[in-house]
Amino acid sequence: FDIRVGWPFSLFVSRAWHDLFARLFSVNAIRCVSGALHHHAVGSGDGFVHNDLNPGWFVDADRDGAVVIPRGDLCDYRSGNAAANCNVWPRETMRAIAVIYYLNNHEWQPGDGGETGLYRTARDAHGVVAVPPVNNSLVAFECTPRSFHAFRKNARHPRNSVIVWLHRQKTEVLERWGASAIVPWR
Repeated sequence: FDIRVGWPFSLFVSRAWHDLFARLFSVNAIRCVSGALHHHAVGSGDGFVHNDLNPGWFVDADRDGAVVIPRGDLCDYRSGNAAANCNVWPRETMRAIAVIYYLNNHEWQPGDGGETGLYRTARDAHGVVAVPPVNNSLVAFECTPRSFHAFRKNARHPRNSVIVWLHRQKTEVLERWGASAIVPWR
């Protein structure tokens, strides 16, 4: 998402949406929200099992307590590198909550694939549960060193979703899990 997020996707970067998930997970989210539309074509293979405890850089523009969205024109979300001739000071945050909202999918049936698998470890081959991509449903979880998940291959239909990450202060992650828990971008 960028600063041009319009309806209906603006719901996912609204203060009400942010506050709802921050309360549900008792996370001190800091109004920084990133997101994207995900499309997996028919025949997409299994994703790799991972957690989303990644950094994200934001250029703060506190607008009366409004949600802050990454400004790719001013700063790279994954590196914090500021754009040339730009007088900004990017702030490093950490992903705190992941929300995957399924939409615009065929009616899901067992065997279709396209689920979001939840796993005990990064090496878990089978997973604990597979969340089907049923329209107007979602899966959400706190981003921790143990919140392992992955896309599961889809055999029959494309899968579409909106994924949104709420962010927290980096200091909280360092205090809770240590620097080694942070997953840097490749």
